[in-house]
Amino acid sequence: MMVVAIARIGLDTSSSSSLKDKRSIAKAVIDRTRHRFNISISEIEELDSHSLLVLGITTVSNSASHVQARVDKLLDFIEKLCLAPVVFREREITHFGNLAEPFWDEEDSDDLNWDEVKNTSSPLGLTDE
Repeated sequence: MMVVAIARIGLDTSSSSSLKDKRSIAKAVIDRTRHRFNISISEIEELDSHSLLVLGITTVSNSASHVQARVDKLLDFIEKLCLAPVVFREREITHFGNLAEPFWDEEDSDDLNWDEVKNTSSPLGLTDE
């Protein structure tokens, strides 16, 4: 089973006088968090606002309890950096089933011949037109 955690955290950067100041805070938070945790993190919203920094975070595991604890730890870590006050934090955990189980309807077979499909299509961006 695959378990994916998605989190969003908002930091109050209204003490920043410019986007450059906000981006230095963003870079510090992102770099320190990536260094400490094996996660994906990026600024995702309010890109042109110097008063709010919104970060999106995701991580994957095979255990719901592991991914939940990991997200909680990294959100606490960001808060304890004290680079900017946290104004909101939220998370969502999604479970995906075992890949050994087919995710398509086996009764819905359209008998595609993949060699024919390959011969009648061209790679993306390389059309003869």
